[in-house]
Amino acid sequence: MQRSALFAALDAFYATFHKRFALISSDARTAYAGGLNVRLWDFLFYAAFAVVVVSFVRVAGVLGIAAASLVGLWGSYRLDLPIGAVIVCACGLALTVVSIITSVRRRSQRLVV
Repeated sequence: MQRSALFAALDAFYATFHKRFALISSDARTAYAGGLNVRLWDFLFYAAFAVVVVSFVRVAGVLGIAAASLVGLWGSYRLDLPIGAVIVCACGLALTVVSIITSVRRRSQRLVV
């Protein structure tokens, strides 16, 4: 439940400030000229991203994240898609698979006891 609340908060954060992040990523000079503190917004973006990575590592472990990242790199190459987006999707898929496996294991343990 805590993880769901964390991801909901991060989703709301990224959705709320998406235009700022996109502007800073595509044209930092224009963002700076428009009055945005580019360093602060870069920090906030990467700090929130670090929270995502750390929470994924807690769920799937370092090897799981490395494997998902390699799958993402391979998928990006094969499908000619942006690397970052495909890695994030692969990590999300890994999280979903791990969550399903964990749920099934917990249910089967309850039935045994």
